Amino acid sequence: MKRKELIIGLYEQLIQDIGDEIHHDHIWERVRSGIYKDIYDQCSQQVSRESIRQVIGMYRKKQ
Repeated sequence: MKRKELIIGLYEQLIQDIGDEIHHDHIWERVRSGIYKDIYDQCSQQVSRESIRQVIGMYRKKQ
């Protein structure tokens, strides 16, 4: 899976599970210690936080 797809997939899953849109600057702070920790670790090893913010920011603008 491409890194961008991994990030967007995680973002969509978070929105679905939490039930509201999360401001992308706060996603990782909420995720890091929660049930998505494994996915966070996988994402953060592959992608810089700045890249994650950029990808999610572009994704949100398209919505």
